[in-house]
Amino acid sequence: VTCEQRIAKSEERIAELEAIVEKFSRYLGLDSNNSSKSPSSDDDTSRSKRKRKKKIGKQGAQPGHKGHKRELLELELVDYLHPLYPEQCSCGLEFDPEQDVVSLERVQQFEFVPKLVECTEYRLHTCQCKGCGALAKPDLAEHQRLGWGPRLAALLATMSVTLHATRRKLNWFVQNVLGAPSSLGTIQNELLRASRALAPAHAQARTHVMQAEHIGADETGWRLGKLPYWLWVAQCASAVFFMIRQGRRKEEVIELLEDSQALTIMTDQLGSYEKVVGARSQICRAHLLRKWVGMAARQGPVGKHGERLCELERGLHKAHRDWREGKLSTKKFVERGGEYRVQIEKECTAAGPLAGCPAVARTVMHKKHIEKGWLFLKYPEIGLTNNQSERDLRPSVIQRKLSFGSQSEDGLRLMERLWTASMTCQRQKRSVLDFITQAVQAHRLGQDSPSLFA
Repeated sequence: VTCEQRIAKSEERIAELEAIVEKFSRYLGLDSNNSSKSPSSDDDTSRSKRKRKKKIGKQGAQPGHKGHKRELLELELVDYLHPLYPEQCSCGLEFDPEQDVVSLERVQQFEFVPKLVECTEYRLHTCQCKGCGALAKPDLAEHQRLGWGPRLAALLATMSVTLHATRRKLNWFVQNVLGAPSSLGTIQNELLRASRALAPAHAQARTHVMQAEHIGADETGWRLGKLPYWLWVAQCASAVFFMIRQGRRKEEVIELLEDSQALTIMTDQLGSYEKVVGARSQICRAHLLRKWVGMAARQGPVGKHGERLCELERGLHKAHRDWREGKLSTKKFVERGGEYRVQIEKECTAAGPLAGCPAVARTVMHKKHIEKGWLFLKYPEIGLTNNQSERDLRPSVIQRKLSFGSQSEDGLRLMERLWTASMTCQRQKRSVLDFITQAVQAHRLGQDSPSLFA
């Protein structure tokens, strides 16, 4: 082996090792700003780099801020009324409450009462006939034999999903705050009964979402014991539907979206969506922006193209914000969006063949996917991002971290039904507690379930 050959081999090996070092250096630099990692996984350094709007003025409400205060209850909702009158004037004359009142100030004070629950005891007396000696006992409906009424059961179901309360916390609340006897087994049984009561509403929510014109879909991790599961969401402007399944494959996407009549479906770049949604898919551009940020962190020409893509993508997002705020007309926004499209696609085309360029720059330019990033130019109301679906999943992520998931198939059904009812009621500005109470009551009496879309 000649000296020149050994040098050539060494240079090849050095180039290979440099590529490996660069690859793992990129992995070390990944955070929620330049990848799909969650913000909670960021270290302190990454969190300190997050851009925050600089506050103007001191902390608290700013000049011109519309104040918020506790509103007075209507008079019919007041439990106790204490009218107060001054006894006499400083001059010595006494006031006549019937004639001298010129104005009234209402002040309401709220107190936490010691006993918040009512206890009803049914006494079933057995009687014996004096004639034939037969014994007779009054009937008591099955729902009256349950230890808790429908509103109490609904309250715990609501707390478990809106406050992320665990079974032990609910048990403590019932015993120490409400003052009713309770146990972990009782809590679980009542939650499972609430789950069965909410099954029709869960189906209603799915039907409603599938009929919407524009849908957002996303997924996040969940657990069944030690097994990894996935929580899926499909949402529209007036309803949210959840389901928990074991996979993250095409089969689950078909189950979630196969009946959809939507014009557009906002998704991330998970391949399972691509195979099912097809041309109706609008790729979340917030995901693309994170990819461009990661691309901009690279060295050489690839990094330069990444910086330019970040600049263009942020300009596109600003244009959409201006349109939402009424600063841009729809026609002007579509024209400006078309201009950004030309420039972004030009940068992707130039960067695609370069060594070290991330695959996303080539993927978005593929003839199968190129239109999926720009459906919002035809339907501006759908937005550029899938942020709403991610917000809908955020409470479940918090609950997963607190409870470590579910322990049974019944637990999976419970959570997906509670989230569906809770989020859908919030979209419609309805009381979650009132709806679950109605559903539990109807289920106990064998009546039709209330509509989730009254």
